[in-house]
Amino acid sequence: MIDSSYIGPFIYNLALWAIGLFILYKIIVIAVREGINQSNIGKMIQNKQYVYNDSEPTQQNDWDNN
Repeated sequence: MIDSSYIGPFIYNLALWAIGLFILYKIIVIAVREGINQSNIGKMIQNKQYVYNDSEPTQQNDWDNN
């Protein structure tokens, strides 16, 4: 049987783990977001400077033209 004196520290340790994991999650999310936004591809996506070449026909267009 579990002694009632162990429940208090167990809940305290569980709360500390949860808070620590949440802080670690936020740090990782912010670091990844900043890393992507600082990269060249991230800047292009953010500014929507996509390079899209539609001049080359696809195979489906080739079949449609025959």
